[in-house]
Amino acid sequence: MPVPVALYAYKYNFKIGLVPSISTFLISFLISTNPISSLVYIFPAMLIGILYGGVLVKSNLRPIFNILIVTGVCLISEVLSSIVLSSILGIENVFLEIQGMINTLSGILSKLDINIINLTFMQAILEGIVPSLLVIISLIDAVFIYLLFMIFILYHIIT
Repeated sequence: MPVPVALYAYKYNFKIGLVPSISTFLISFLISTNPISSLVYIFPAMLIGILYGGVLVKSNLRPIFNILIVTGVCLISEVLSSIVLSSILGIENVFLEIQGMINTLSGILSKLDINIINLTFMQAILEGIVPSLLVIISLIDAVFIYLLFMIFILYHIIT
């Protein structure tokens, strides 16, 4: 989603790139059945596109710095979207949900006469997976945006 806006902002400039991003956001806000979803998903994508195409590429930073800045923005948007979606779904604390999963799992395994020595180890692993997945998803998202953007720029230069 951010790549077309990034290309538009790169081709013209930062201010002109705001026009398609604002119009995309407004159209998705009007069409969607849940307007919060357009705020959670469309707004960060448009922000990343404007930031990447209009500011970062034209500032002649090294590619690793571009990827790191976009990773930071993606991470912030992932954390905020997970907080908003968890509040909509009624999940107050992810770690309490993990504790409930561990308790349910231990109840099931005790009925099956399977003995797990240390459930706190499993709980620690599950609690560590949640934040690390957000970071990994943000990094993959930033690298994917960078690669698509550069492929389109190179293709545009060739033709």
